[in-house]
Amino acid sequence: TALQESDKRLRTITGTVMDAILMMDANGRISFYNPAAENIFGWTAEEALGKNLHRLLAPNQYHEAYERHIEHFRQSGEGPAIGMTRELTALHKNGAEFPVELSLSAAKVGDAWHGVGVIRDITERKQMEETLQESEELHRVMFSSSRDAIMTLNPPSWKFTSCNPVSVAMFGAKDESEFILHDTWELSPERQPDGQPSAEKAKKMIETAMQDGSHFFEWRHKRLGGEEFPATVLLARLEIGDHAFLQATVRDISQQKQMEMELS
Repeated sequence: TALQESDKRLRTITGTVMDAILMMDANGRISFYNPAAENIFGWTAEEALGKNLHRLLAPNQYHEAYERHIEHFRQSGEGPAIGMTRELTALHKNGAEFPVELSLSAAKVGDAWHGVGVIRDITERKQMEETLQESEELHRVMFSSSRDAIMTLNPPSWKFTSCNPVSVAMFGAKDESEFILHDTWELSPERQPDGQPSAEKAKKMIETAMQDGSHFFEWRHKRLGGEEFPATVLLARLEIGDHAFLQATVRDISQQKQMEMELS
C-alpha cells in the first residue's frame, strides 16, 4: 500500500509539472517520459519509450559526444553534463530544433546507472532576450548617431551618468568621462533669462518631468568654456525595473534665434 501511494504521488507530480522529465537507462533508451515531454517534443509516451533518447530527441551535433561518454556513464554514473544545468538544442518530432535548458543527474536503479533529465523549453525566453538585445542595439545606435545632445541623469543628485558624442562636442568636453564629472548646474549660467536661479529652476523642471513623464522647455545653457547659448530641452522619465531616471535631449537653437532676430 505504501509503495502504491508513493508511486501515485510520483506520477501526480511528474504528470502535472510543466517541465519534461525523462529517464534514460544504461543503454541510452528512454525508460520514463512524462506528459510535459509529450507537449514539448511532440512524441507520445507510447512512441518514445524504449527508443534511443539521443537519436530521437537530440540533433546530430550531440551524437558523437554521447557515444564517446556513454560507456563511462554505464560504469560510474559520471559524465561531463551530470550534476549541471546547460542550455542546449533539442529536436522536435516535426524536425524543428529549439532551445532547452537541461538539468541532468544520475540515479542507480538496481545495479545499473540511469540518467534523469529535467528539460525546459526556453524558446520564449530566448526570443525575449533577442528582442531586448535588438532594442538595446537600436537605442545605442540612436544614442550615438543623434544630431541632438542626449544624456542621462540619475536621482537623487541628478548627476550625469552617460552622454552621446554630440553632448561632448556641444558643451566643449574632451570626452564622455570628462563630461559626466560636471554637475548639471555647471552647464547653465547662474540665472535664466527670466531671472530665476538656474539651479532652482532646473530642479522644478526635473520634478515636473518625473511627475508628468516628460517636460519640454527652452533653456539657457553654458559650454564648459563659458560661452552661453539658447537650447530646447526635452526631459523624459525612463524606468528599468524599479529604477527611474531621466534622459535629457538638448538641441542648440542659436541659429534659429539668430534668424528670428534678423526677421523681427
